Amino acid sequence: MHHVIAALSFSTTAYLLERKLTYDELSTILRQFASIVEIASVDERVVRKSLSTTSRFNDIEDAMQHYAATQSGCDFIITRNVKDFTQSDIPVYTPDEFLNKRN
Repeated sequence: MHHVIAALSFSTTAYLLERKLTYDELSTILRQFASIVEIASVDERVVRKSLSTTSRFNDIEDAMQHYAATQSGCDFIITRNVKDFTQSDIPVYTPDEFLNKRN
């Protein structure tokens, strides 16, 4: 199993942590993380699908996560925000659900 993270998750993480860490600390952590995951592109196609009037999502960032995952061939999404992914084309689990599923 490979682990895929949408590219936009890096900017979101940086935004959330930049007040707590120095630039060097944050970039080191993100580089280490990037070395152990595959990064799903958030390209023009993902953005256009997310902004489309046919998108079934109410949140653009959630739509981008979903379409980046499906475009990358992911089998499922892991998020703490399952309620916003009811329109997902692939299964969505909380971290706890995913860990319990594996045991």
